[in-house]
Amino acid sequence: MRFALILLALLAGCTAPPALRDAQAPITSVATMDVDRFLGDWVITAGFAAGDIGHAGDRVTLSGVGGDAYLMRIGAQSIPLTRTAAGRFAQTGGQRFWVMWVDGDYRTALIGDPAGRHGWIMDRRAGGSADRMAAARSILEWNGYDLTQLTEVRQ
Repeated sequence: MRFALILLALLAGCTAPPALRDAQAPITSVATMDVDRFLGDWVITAGFAAGDIGHAGDRVTLSGVGGDAYLMRIGAQSIPLTRTAAGRFAQTGGQRFWVMWVDGDYRTALIGDPAGRHGWIMDRRAGGSADRMAAARSILEWNGYDLTQLTEVRQ
Protein backbone atom coordinates (compact mmCIF):
# COMPACT_ATOMS: atom_id res chain seq x y z
CA MET A 1 0.00 0.00 0.00
CA ARG A 2 2.80 2.41 0.95
CA PHE A 3 4.58 1.71 -2.37
CA ALA A 4 1.38 2.42 -4.33
CA LEU A 5 0.96 5.78 -2.57
CA ILE A 6 4.55 6.76 -3.29
CA LEU A 7 4.16 5.74 -6.93
CA LEU A 8 0.96 7.78 -7.27
CA ALA A 9 2.67 10.82 -5.72
CA LEU A 10 5.58 10.51 -8.16
CA LEU A 11 3.26 10.15 -11.15
CA ALA A 12 1.22 13.17 -10.08
CA GLY A 13 4.38 15.29 -10.39
CA CYS A 14 4.91 14.10 -13.97
CA THR A 15 1.96 15.81 -15.58
CA ALA A 16 2.59 17.16 -19.04
CA PRO A 17 2.61 20.93 -19.48
CA PRO A 18 -0.38 22.40 -21.33
CA ALA A 19 -0.02 22.19 -25.10
CA LEU A 20 0.83 25.57 -26.61
CA ARG A 21 0.36 24.37 -30.17
CA ASP A 22 -1.38 21.69 -32.16
CA ALA A 23 1.36 19.14 -32.85
CA GLN A 24 -0.40 18.14 -36.09
CA ALA A 25 -0.16 21.68 -37.52
CA PRO A 26 2.73 22.48 -39.85
CA ILE A 27 5.51 24.63 -38.44
CA THR A 28 8.03 26.58 -40.46
CA SER A 29 11.28 28.44 -40.04
CA VAL A 30 12.75 31.31 -42.05
CA ALA A 31 14.91 29.76 -44.78
CA THR A 32 16.49 33.07 -45.82
CA MET A 33 17.37 34.40 -42.36
CA ASP A 34 20.51 36.53 -42.06
CA VAL A 35 21.95 35.44 -38.71
CA ASP A 36 24.26 38.47 -38.43
CA ARG A 37 21.27 40.81 -38.63
CA PHE A 38 19.43 38.68 -36.08
CA LEU A 39 22.13 38.95 -33.40
CA GLY A 40 21.78 41.48 -30.60
CA ASP A 41 19.26 42.60 -28.05
CA TRP A 42 15.51 41.92 -28.06
CA VAL A 43 12.59 42.13 -25.64
CA ILE A 44 9.76 39.60 -25.57
CA THR A 45 6.57 41.52 -26.27
CA ALA A 46 4.30 38.45 -26.09
CA GLY A 47 4.86 34.96 -24.74
CA PHE A 48 3.12 31.96 -23.24
CA ALA A 49 2.95 31.85 -19.44
CA ALA A 50 2.75 28.05 -19.63
CA GLY A 51 5.85 27.89 -21.86
CA ASP A 52 9.03 26.55 -20.38
CA ILE A 53 11.02 29.62 -21.43
CA GLY A 54 10.45 33.04 -23.01
CA HIS A 55 7.85 35.04 -21.14
CA ALA A 56 6.40 38.48 -21.80
CA GLY A 57 8.84 41.16 -20.68
CA ASP A 58 11.97 38.96 -20.71
CA ARG A 59 15.09 40.41 -22.32
CA VAL A 60 16.85 38.27 -24.94
CA THR A 61 20.38 38.65 -26.30
CA LEU A 62 21.78 36.44 -29.04
CA SER A 63 25.50 36.53 -29.74
CA GLY A 64 27.82 34.53 -31.95
CA VAL A 65 30.49 32.38 -30.33
CA GLY A 66 32.12 31.11 -33.53
CA GLY A 67 31.09 29.01 -36.49
CA ASP A 68 27.56 27.71 -35.93
CA ALA A 69 27.77 28.22 -32.13
CA TYR A 70 25.69 30.93 -30.45
CA LEU A 71 24.78 32.01 -26.95
CA MET A 72 21.26 33.09 -26.07
CA ARG A 73 20.74 34.96 -22.83
CA ILE A 74 17.11 35.07 -21.81
CA GLY A 75 16.21 36.46 -18.45
CA ALA A 76 18.78 35.00 -16.04
CA GLN A 77 19.55 31.97 -18.24
CA SER A 78 22.45 31.50 -20.66
CA ILE A 79 21.73 28.86 -23.28
CA PRO A 80 24.43 27.61 -25.68
CA LEU A 81 22.92 26.99 -29.12
CA THR A 82 24.01 25.44 -32.38
CA ARG A 83 22.54 26.58 -35.69
CA THR A 84 21.18 23.38 -37.23
CA ALA A 85 19.70 24.91 -40.41
CA ALA A 86 18.59 28.31 -41.70
CA GLY A 87 16.39 29.83 -39.00
CA ARG A 88 16.84 26.84 -36.68
CA PHE A 89 18.84 26.61 -33.48
CA ALA A 90 19.09 23.84 -30.88
CA GLN A 91 20.44 23.45 -27.40
CA THR A 92 22.63 20.35 -27.14
CA GLY A 93 20.36 17.53 -26.05
CA GLY A 94 17.58 19.97 -25.38
CA GLN A 95 15.21 22.55 -26.70
CA ARG A 96 14.82 23.80 -30.25
CA PHE A 97 14.40 27.46 -31.14
CA TRP A 98 13.03 28.08 -34.61
CA VAL A 99 12.76 31.56 -36.08
CA MET A 100 9.31 31.27 -37.63
CA TRP A 101 9.24 34.84 -38.93
CA VAL A 102 11.28 38.03 -38.89
CA ASP A 103 10.24 41.28 -40.54
CA GLY A 104 12.36 42.65 -43.40
CA ASP A 105 14.19 45.14 -41.17
CA TYR A 106 14.85 42.64 -38.32
CA ARG A 107 12.81 44.65 -35.80
CA THR A 108 10.29 41.95 -34.86
CA ALA A 109 10.76 38.18 -34.77
CA LEU A 110 8.77 35.11 -33.85
CA ILE A 111 10.40 32.16 -32.05
CA GLY A 112 8.85 28.74 -31.60
CA ASP A 113 9.43 25.07 -30.98
CA PRO A 114 8.03 22.20 -33.07
CA ALA A 115 7.11 20.37 -29.85
CA GLY A 116 5.17 23.41 -28.64
CA ARG A 117 7.19 23.80 -25.44
CA HIS A 118 7.63 27.53 -25.97
CA GLY A 119 6.93 30.38 -28.35
CA TRP A 120 7.21 34.14 -28.27
CA ILE A 121 7.17 37.38 -30.21
CA MET A 122 10.15 39.63 -29.66
CA ASP A 123 11.02 43.12 -30.77
CA ARG A 124 14.12 45.30 -30.72
CA ARG A 125 12.28 47.67 -28.36
CA ALA A 126 9.56 47.16 -25.78
CA GLY A 127 6.92 49.17 -27.64
CA GLY A 128 7.05 47.29 -30.90
CA SER A 129 4.58 48.02 -33.66
CA ALA A 130 0.90 47.10 -33.88
CA ASP A 131 1.14 45.96 -37.52
CA ARG A 132 4.18 43.74 -36.92
CA MET A 133 2.57 42.33 -33.76
CA ALA A 134 -0.58 41.48 -35.75
CA ALA A 135 1.52 39.77 -38.44
CA ALA A 136 3.42 37.75 -35.82
CA ARG A 137 0.18 36.71 -34.08
CA SER A 138 -1.24 35.55 -37.41
CA ILE A 139 1.87 33.47 -38.14
CA LEU A 140 1.80 31.98 -34.62
CA GLU A 141 -1.79 30.91 -35.21
CA TRP A 142 -0.95 29.44 -38.65
CA ASN A 143 1.82 27.42 -36.99
CA GLY A 144 -0.75 25.87 -34.66
CA TYR A 145 -0.29 27.98 -31.51
CA ASP A 146 -3.25 28.62 -29.22
CA LEU A 147 -3.43 32.43 -29.08
CA THR A 148 -5.79 32.33 -26.10
CA GLN A 149 -2.73 31.41 -24.01
CA LEU A 150 -0.57 34.27 -25.38
CA THR A 151 0.25 37.07 -22.93
CA GLU A 152 1.31 40.46 -24.30
CA VAL A 153 3.30 43.14 -22.54
CA ARG A 154 0.97 46.08 -21.94
CA GLN A 155 2.40 49.52 -22.64
